[in-house]
Amino acid sequence: MKKYSYPLEFPDPLFHLSLLGTYYFRNANLLHLRIEQFNRYLLLSDKIDNDVYRGCGIEPEEDDDVEASSDRFVETDHRHYDAFMEGQPPGKTYASRWKGVDTAKRRGHSRLGVAKTQHLEPIGRTRERFYQQKLVLGLPWYADAAPQLVETTAGAKQVAWVLKWKRPSTLAAYDLPDICLEMSTAGSSFSYEERCHHFENIFSSSTLNIACRCCDGEIGQGACQACIYAVGFHICVESGVREHRWRRNTLFGGLLDVQRTIFNLHRRMFPTDVIRSKAQENLHCASEPAVSEHCVVVSYACCVCTVSYCFRTKKRKPRSILTQA
Repeated sequence: MKKYSYPLEFPDPLFHLSLLGTYYFRNANLLHLRIEQFNRYLLLSDKIDNDVYRGCGIEPEEDDDVEASSDRFVETDHRHYDAFMEGQPPGKTYASRWKGVDTAKRRGHSRLGVAKTQHLEPIGRTRERFYQQKLVLGLPWYADAAPQLVETTAGAKQVAWVLKWKRPSTLAAYDLPDICLEMSTAGSSFSYEERCHHFENIFSSSTLNIACRCCDGEIGQGACQACIYAVGFHICVESGVREHRWRRNTLFGGLLDVQRTIFNLHRRMFPTDVIRSKAQENLHCASEPAVSEHCVVVSYACCVCTVSYCFRTKKRKPRSILTQA
């Protein structure tokens, strides 16, 4: 594949950034915001369209909110509530970290945004997209460099992003992992379901001990209103801890269906050797008690086969990818 340098400045006559792409280059003071929090408190100014603010359907001068902060109701138990943004005045602007990318502006108190995402079910062909959406919405991602423009052998041009996640400031003393996510318009080279399951186990592990006890119903009569609707890392008042705590099942809930993840790789036409190594890796993990309790490992001898054999029908004797010569 041939690589091209992506524009170092925006706007560019050939390429443009969507709301999500602009979000990746947001101001350093906003790195802790998830995309849905960013959309709730901020809107974008498009310098090309005479400073008309996108995403709200109103002109800039109509967005001057003069409500007194002492008179307004603050919904602290909202799932996208952020204490820092609640303290910022309406109309305040935040320059992007990348030259030419749209500036973000604090919305008016009475005009906070509502995130609209596609409703996906974790079944069939939408299963991977469901977990991709879970991963993108569940953690605050950002980009340090412009995406790479790659041209395939067929001549199609694809955009590849390398994203990092912003650790909560109150958990600086914890040994949280460095997570790097590579996303491309051509599709991923890994299973989003497996990746969500892996990150969920890390944040919910007893080793880190950062899972919210209130969310788990271990405090009082059950989860508080803020914890009922919480997403990812949040601060729970009921727990009495002024550090961020993880909301279990934000990325993944239940057991990992290894059979389904392997089959999804097969359906996405991954090379047979890659599928075989992934199957062997999961079989090895099944022998470890710390891992097997989170996974459902099936018999690959009759379920994961070469591409010449139908996964569902049994018209021919299956050849296991683990034993194929």
